Formats: sequence, structure tokens, C-alpha cells
Amino acid sequence: AWAERRAAELRRRLAESDDPEGRLARREELFRRDPDDRDNARALDREYRRVIRAGGPGREARRRLRARHPWLVSEDAGGVAPLHGPTDGFHGRVEETERLAEALLGDDEPVWTTLRAPGGTGKTRLARELLRRAPGAEVRPVFVPLSDVVDGASARARAEAALFAGAGGDLALLPPTLLVLDNLEQIADPSPLAGLVAPGLSVRVLATSQAIVGIPGETVVDLGTLPLPEPGDPEGWAASPSVRLFLERAAQTTGEPPSPIEAAVAICRRLDGQPLALELAAATLDLMDLPTLSKGLDGFAADLRARGRSGRHRSLRGSVEWSLSLIPEAARDALAILAEVDGAPDRAGLAALWDDPDLAVLPL
Repeated sequence: AWAERRAAELRRRLAESDDPEGRLARREELFRRDPDDRDNARALDREYRRVIRAGGPGREARRRLRARHPWLVSEDAGGVAPLHGPTDGFHGRVEETERLAEALLGDDEPVWTTLRAPGGTGKTRLARELLRRAPGAEVRPVFVPLSDVVDGASARARAEAALFAGAGGDLALLPPTLLVLDNLEQIADPSPLAGLVAPGLSVRVLATSQAIVGIPGETVVDLGTLPLPEPGDPEGWAASPSVRLFLERAAQTTGEPPSPIEAAVAICRRLDGQPLALELAAATLDLMDLPTLSKGLDGFAADLRARGRSGRHRSLRGSVEWSLSLIPEAARDALAILAEVDGAPDRAGLAALWDDPDLAVLPL
């Protein structure tokens, strides 16, 4: 009983400590108490790695540990099973993927990165692609969907259930983990999630959201729409990420590549390279041909929808209505006024349109 209490106390102090020497000593004591426990061995190996990267001693001790537990070496070589997900439809995003991989899969901070973009821009798809690449970087991938969760405590509980496969456990003993928290914009108080990236833990979080989450130390990466085809470069049209996505989805709908490509280019430009809009447009090609779709977009773009989808991604209108539901009524009124304005008015122009002179209170 005393040994169990001592081990629990060591784990508690590990979770609270940011002292490297103290953490290493407690890890070593935990390992000596149960040297055959894989979680203890894995956590001690991780601690040695931190010490070595910081310029401290530990190489010989880590060599002895790995001689006793050779499976640690195989895990470093990619022994964590990859997360299987869709491999089609991932076009472009080279710069964003490299930036996220450097931030989340490298040796340095940050430990919390938020991928921010409007609905339908491809945040979830990019996050899944990053998880798919994670095993080669010695990282365990975990994906947690949260679109149906509205409070931080419930989101934290779901994340921990995924991290520990529903069995409960100690965050301090987790191996290096990349945790994707998908769809956080509707969570009013996300502060309970901050504990997932406390000092000394080996969890790095990639959150997808339409807004900044507000976690201390958060790094924000903004995601734009897909690059558009250049109007004067017909030879490069087929290589444009937005055109490639549209043509791929269109072929899935009709069973063959659509033509003419000029109409596909016009559709991509008309929809601003927005991935959800392109996919929904391609799904209508079982009802009309490409030129008809291109000519009719001005009349029904907002009502594009697709069978087989549910929730806010079933139509463009549903995606926009979801986003609008998350902002205050005063801000919705302001956006309705701005929709009637050509160009981008300055602050004085906004004040002339809006009867509240204190525009700073509106999240615009």
C-alpha cells in the first residue's frame, strides 16, 4: 500500500513539476520500482531525450535503458500505427502543412497550435493529413471530433477518453502524442483544455476553429482558400489545386472527367477556391452539365447542397448559418449593414453606417 501511495505521489509531483532535474529523478525512481512496466520505461526514455537535447548528460543511461527494452528503438522507428483516413482530395496546402509539421512535430515549442479558418475551408482535412504523417515523426496520432460539444469540461473529458482509450490514466505517462481537437469555435469556455498541455507533458495539440481559442501560449495558423487558376495560363489550369479538387470530385459524381476545362476554371474562380463550395458544386453534376452549372452559379451558389452529407456541411447556407450563430446579435446586425457596402470602408466610414460609435465592442 505504501509503495502504491509513493508511486501515486511521484506521478502527481511529475504532473506539477517543471524542474528538469527533479522530473528526471522521479522518473528514475518510478522506473526502479517497476522496471518491466512499459509506460514507466517509455516515460523515462522520453525524459532522457529531453535532458540530452538540452545539453545535459543522459546518453549512457538512455543506452542502458534501451538495451533492456529494445522495443523502445522500434517505436522510434515508427512503431506507432498510422491513423487511417482519406488520402484523396488533398490538394495544395504545401506551405501550411510544412509550417504545421515544423511547429507540432519538431523538437521545440509551441505545444498548442490553432488552425483558424471559416467553415468549409478544409481545416479538418488538413489536420487529418498531418495526423497521417505523424507516425514517421515518432508521434502517436489521436483525433477527437468536438462539433457537438459546447463546454470545455466535456471537451476535456472526451479528449482524455481518446488519449487513454476510455480506461483513464496519467497524462504525465503518455508517450509523445499529437492530439487534434476538431471544431472548438462553439465552446464558450475552453480553459479546461489548457491542462492537456501543462509543462512536462508530451502532448501537443492542433485545434481547428473559426476563432482564436484563447489557451495560454497558443500559436495561430490562418488557413486560406485554395489557390485559383490564373486566367491567362491555360497550360497551368489542370495543376491548380482548386481545379484539381473540383475535377476529382466531379469525376466521382459523373464517372468521368468533366469538360470543357474552361467552365471548370470559371467555377473555381466564381467560388473563390473555397473547398466546401467546390465539392458541393461538383456534386450537382449528376443533374446538369458543366457549362450549365457555370452559368447558373450566380443564382443558386448559396443553395448548393449534396446528398450524403449531414449538418452544417450539407450546404453553403448551412455552413454560413452555423458561423453566424456563434457571434453576438449586434455583430450580426453590423455584418448585415457591411454586406451592402462596396469595398472596405475605414473606421470613419463604418461609424457613419453604424449608429454605435464605439465599434471596438464588436468582434469585427
